[in-house]
Amino acid sequence: MAQLDLSIKRHGAFFNRCLQVLPSAYTPTDGSRLALLFFCVSALDILGLLPFDSDDTPRRVPAIVTHEQTERWRAWIIDTCLLPTKNAFRCSPSLTLPTTASYTPTTVHDAVLDYDPGHAAGTYFALATLLILGDDLSAIDRPAMMRWLSECQRDDGSFATGVMGYRSDMPGEEVPDYVKHFGERDLRFGYCVAASRWMIGGDLLQCSEDVNITSAIEYIRSCVTFDGGIGIGKLTESHGGLTYCGVGTLNLLLGDDGSSNGAALYEVLGEDAAQKMLRWTLEHQVLYVDDSDSENEDDDDDESEDGTLKKCFAGFNGRTNKACDTCYSFWLGGTLAMIPPSSPTSPSSLTSSATRSLALSDISRNSAFLLGKTQNMTIGGFAKAPGAMPDVLHSYLGLCSLSMGAAVAREQGLLVGDAEDDDIGILKAIAPLQALDPVLCISSRARRHGEILRAKWSTP
Repeated sequence: MAQLDLSIKRHGAFFNRCLQVLPSAYTPTDGSRLALLFFCVSALDILGLLPFDSDDTPRRVPAIVTHEQTERWRAWIIDTCLLPTKNAFRCSPSLTLPTTASYTPTTVHDAVLDYDPGHAAGTYFALATLLILGDDLSAIDRPAMMRWLSECQRDDGSFATGVMGYRSDMPGEEVPDYVKHFGERDLRFGYCVAASRWMIGGDLLQCSEDVNITSAIEYIRSCVTFDGGIGIGKLTESHGGLTYCGVGTLNLLLGDDGSSNGAALYEVLGEDAAQKMLRWTLEHQVLYVDDSDSENEDDDDDESEDGTLKKCFAGFNGRTNKACDTCYSFWLGGTLAMIPPSSPTSPSSLTSSATRSLALSDISRNSAFLLGKTQNMTIGGFAKAPGAMPDVLHSYLGLCSLSMGAAVAREQGLLVGDAEDDDIGILKAIAPLQALDPVLCISSRARRHGEILRAKWSTP
């Protein structure tokens, strides 16, 4: 296998460029600018290119972002995306309604709707980016935001995209659910609410307006499928991204510190179901077969002397019988990083491992797939699949997967040896990446900043 490398400077230039101008193909995403900002800023953080010190991994290249730039990003989030009520964020300033006109028409029931609502995903992206930038979150109304997050929960325990403001002059009229809640009904927004709750210290407020954790857990349990994964809802197909969201939500709602200790999963599902989910997740690392490569190699080169298949590229797919996809290297890898190999109460528990079950997957072959097949060595970034153009979402999640792989390599001492060895060379290439927190999908440095804020808020 040819020597593979990770160009931190080239990827840094890619994300820095995307923060200034985007190709026309991104026009439909104008309503999700917070998501685009998060992917780019957090990627620069994982690359070690933000002007913040970290104790995790020594910086190999100078920061390319100044403190003045980070302050402008921070101000942009608060000034353009935080609602006037300071209890939620909209996804983009393009969704802001003009103040010179009335956009609150009455319905047939004489109710008044608010057409500038907060968004669960936008709130997560905003809070996560602010933590990365070192903000103290003093601009938000934490109790009001916790109240809004709890209102996003539906009666069945699931969470909506957001809450439509509703006012009626009719005494005693109950708010219909189809009016109050809008958007899809799936685990993505449950994860966004749970992560936002942790980041604002909602569990520390000790207020009556909190999410119904018991109901949320039961909804997640109902989404677990027969093969061990988690689907978008009841009786649906297992999906890698939604499995990550379900497991992450359990860690955030039940963990003492919102960490990936894994106890929550075994507690809620039981050991048999948790082990089944672990097996399902591992089975979704699949070989990537490149037809052009196979045509240039002899058939005898496909097997080693003992008759076993030689190691090759092996990424992850999100559903059964699908091809490898860059983003699932994180969704499934992040899930493995939150599931211990055995129950935390087991005498032989291996939960002391910071990367949990991720080491059970083939880190080198996944890294080889990302570096050798979806990484763009011309303009930087990672594509969804080999041969495609890079985009900010897959580029960010590709880096997250590589960062977790580097954590496994450091933890297991796999970086020692001759770089000419394919496996060691690949792992040494990704070693400079900053550590990632798999639960919040931000750097460990940013998570520690969140822990500092939580400690401050918990002090009487």
